Amino acid sequence: MLCRGLTLSLLLLACLVVASCGGDSDSSSGESPGGNSSGAVVSGPTLEKAAYVKKGEAICRKVPQNSQPLFEEVQAEQKKKKGKQSEKAAKEELTLKAAMPAIETALEEFKSAGVPKGEEAVATEIVEALEAAEEGLKEDPAKPLFGPKSPFAEFSSLTKKHGFSVCPQL
Repeated sequence: MLCRGLTLSLLLLACLVVASCGGDSDSSSGESPGGNSSGAVVSGPTLEKAAYVKKGEAICRKVPQNSQPLFEEVQAEQKKKKGKQSEKAAKEELTLKAAMPAIETALEEFKSAGVPKGEEAVATEIVEALEAAEEGLKEDPAKPLFGPKSPFAEFSSLTKKHGFSVCPQL
């Protein structure tokens, strides 16, 4: 069950990354979205919205693929330590060692994927939501990966609102 939860978490993170990739690029359109307090920088081509969503969804799909081998590795290590680690500590270790690398990769891919034409502010919001989720997970890796108290709740909501189907389910 812990593995399934981690896999779902990674998928969610991937979605977040996908959404953030097209997120904050404002330089390609000449517009500078207001309120970009996180310093998120998005680059790449200006894309039609459908192409942006498709690119983001591909990034989200890779999150579980990239994290699964790490999950298996960490779980194998944890089995060797059986009884020496609390459930919370085991979840935190899985999150930090298996989920975070995939999320960080996805975030970087989103930042360089481009921006949807005419929706630079939306892309910025999505990237910032993913960055906030990543930071929230680093600060408290035991937080739930799903639901309203998840660090990814805002990312999930934004990606769903803007036509993503895979990313909001992560």
